[in-house]
Amino acid sequence: QLSRLNLSERGLKLNLGGGRSLIEGWVNVDVPPADLEMHLNWGLPFDEGVAKYVYLSHVLEHFYRPEALGLLRDAHRVLAPGGIARLVVPDIERCMRAYVQHDEDYFETRRRLWLVSSESAATSLDLVLKNAGAGVKPGSFWGHKQGYDFETLSHILRQAGFTSIERSEYMESKHEDLRIDTASRVAGLEHSGTKFSIFVEAT
Repeated sequence: QLSRLNLSERGLKLNLGGGRSLIEGWVNVDVPPADLEMHLNWGLPFDEGVAKYVYLSHVLEHFYRPEALGLLRDAHRVLAPGGIARLVVPDIERCMRAYVQHDEDYFETRRRLWLVSSESAATSLDLVLKNAGAGVKPGSFWGHKQGYDFETLSHILRQAGFTSIERSEYMESKHEDLRIDTASRVAGLEHSGTKFSIFVEAT
C-alpha cells in the first residue's frame, strides 16, 4: 500500500481513524476505503519526523488506555519537531455533569444523534457508562473503551511526549490546515449550543 501511495515527501498530513470521512490532501489511515487500510494498533508504518500534522477525531476513546498511549507515542514519533496533533474526543465531563444535574434533554439528544437504542442504554446512567467504556467487549471495534476530560487527555499526551497542550474549539485551530473538523461526522454535534466533544492540540 505504501509503495502505491508513493509517499516520499516529508510534511505529511495524517488523518488517523477517520473511517469513511476522507480528507483531501491528507493520508487517510483506517478501515476501507482509506488510502492506507490498517488497524491503528499495528503501528504507523512511517519514518520518524515525516508528518507535519496528525488528526484524530473520535478515535482515541475506541482504544484501551495502554493502546491509546501507544498510538499517541507513535503519532509523536512520526511528527516532525513542532508538528501538531489535533484530537477530538467525547467530553466525558459534560456527560457526567448532565447525569448529576438530571439533564434528560442532554441524554435524549445523544440517543437521537448517535442512534443509540433503548435496549443498549435504557437509562441516563447506561449512557454515561457506555460513553466511558464500561462493559464493552474486548474485541469490539466500535465501542468506547475509555472516557476523557481535558485533564486526562492532557496527561496521556504528556506521557506520549507532547510538550505543549492547548484546548481548542470546533473549527478554530490557529493553523488553517487543521480547521478540518467538518470532515468528522460527529465532531460538530451539539446540545443547547455546546459541542459534545472537546478539542485539543498538542505540539
